[in-house]
Amino acid sequence: MGEMIIFGSQECVIDIRKYEKKVWDFADQICSDQDYMNYMQHQRRADRWKVKQNIIDSKLPECAVNEFLISHGCPDLPTNPDFKVYGKKEKSWDPDLKYNFSAPWNLTYSLDRSIVGTGTQLDVAVKSCTKETADKYGASFVFNIGTDSKPNTIEGAVSGKKHSGCDDLFISGKDSDVIAFVLFDRVKMECELRGFASWVSLKNDYKNAFGTMRLPKFRTIKTAVYDTYLQDVRKKSCEYSKMNSFFASCGVQV
Repeated sequence: MGEMIIFGSQECVIDIRKYEKKVWDFADQICSDQDYMNYMQHQRRADRWKVKQNIIDSKLPECAVNEFLISHGCPDLPTNPDFKVYGKKEKSWDPDLKYNFSAPWNLTYSLDRSIVGTGTQLDVAVKSCTKETADKYGASFVFNIGTDSKPNTIEGAVSGKKHSGCDDLFISGKDSDVIAFVLFDRVKMECELRGFASWVSLKNDYKNAFGTMRLPKFRTIKTAVYDTYLQDVRKKSCEYSKMNSFFASCGVQV
């Protein structure tokens, strides 16, 4: 149970209005790159507003996670989140957030909720879901596993059937990487952190952790970690913690 930190409903909500202008300006900068927009319109069939909205929907949750982690002991680095506008040939595949420590890191939220690292670098990938999407399909955090021309399965992605259509985590993710799950409310401009999980914990439990996409057209190219899975993990973790406390009060170590 020590490889995940899962929050209950409304347990960890962050106001992100202070980041709004910076993120909108960043999205405008990216969308002013005509080569990038031509690529997105041709390859992804996405118009300018859709591209801009996707950038905003992902960057604001990164700001929220960074704020939370800094408040819990991570170093405040100017490179987090990354607001550099990359050229067509210098696309960055680095983790969303990177923290360097002088000693092995330990992400702790409470006595019984922490993730312990083995090295001095904490790399965090942020997966977000808008409240609008959650209301339609349930809160879900999507990972790419394939493309229309190269369909894939979660079993294939985890076991090594990887290609350019896969999420970076499947291609180059380290066991020590941490994934942050965030629910983003565009109306209230709030981000609700739903939890953190080490990449190795998701891979080891991939049959339960990764669910089938609700829409059939996405089922061979995407997979998702659903909030229902995270809450099930939280429930089991709470039961485990209560059991430990009970036996400890009886003088028994489990």
